[in-house]
Amino acid sequence: MVVRLAWRSLWRNKRRTLITITSIVMGLIIAIFFIAMAEGVYYQVVNEGVRMQAGHITLENPGYQTAPAIDLRIGDVEKIRNRIEGIGASSRLNCSFGGKVWSIRVPVRWVYR
Repeated sequence: MVVRLAWRSLWRNKRRTLITITSIVMGLIIAIFFIAMAEGVYYQVVNEGVRMQAGHITLENPGYQTAPAIDLRIGDVEKIRNRIEGIGASSRLNCSFGGKVWSIRVPVRWVYR
């Protein structure tokens, strides 16, 4: 009985009901659109940051974070490279997937000792 009375009351003023329904639907559409857009922008910012900077993993000298200096280098590059490749790293960036380590095969002559 109460539901029937409420339903009749809603459609007595059709314009008001349609405006209210349209407003609610438009609000939901706009909210969903901006939430999806924000997530897409966040995903893109993270990917661009990783692509333009050092990557997902950065190897540093243990003292670099406390006092960054250009002369703090990593020693024994071959040992580190073999260890990274041993855990499933790819030698090409374009074939890495989630769960793998992205790596670039850097010739030893590029690394200063």
